[in-house]
Amino acid sequence: MSLLGTNVTVAGSTAALSNGQAKWSFTSPSSGTATVTVKDSTGQTVYSGITAIQSGAQTYTWNGVGTNGATSANGNYTIAITAKDSTGQSMAVSTDATGTVDNIDVTQNPPVLTIGGQTYPLTQIKQVNRTGVF
Repeated sequence: MSLLGTNVTVAGSTAALSNGQAKWSFTSPSSGTATVTVKDSTGQTVYSGITAIQSGAQTYTWNGVGTNGATSANGNYTIAITAKDSTGQSMAVSTDATGTVDNIDVTQNPPVLTIGGQTYPLTQIKQVNRTGVF
């Protein structure tokens, strides 16, 4: 129960856009370029862009502004990252989502956390941060 209200990182690709920010973590095997695609809860692409990435763990923060320049509504968004290394070879990139634990269902085994309306088994937690928003 001490996780309620705590910011956590879980294995997954869905994060909540709140206060103009949605944040994901990802890990890349090497430096290169990535196409980042963000989709809304209906599966519609709202943002797509290219960014440089480094080797290792890093974060991607989306400000809620779509490719068309419109500000997106608060809610859940899913990220997809396709990456290529410096030689143009495709790389696998794993994603994690960050958010605040809103609910814990201890009747499940393992217990299930609700983060931004999405549910995740307790076993998917990768990091806990009690000091505030990432």
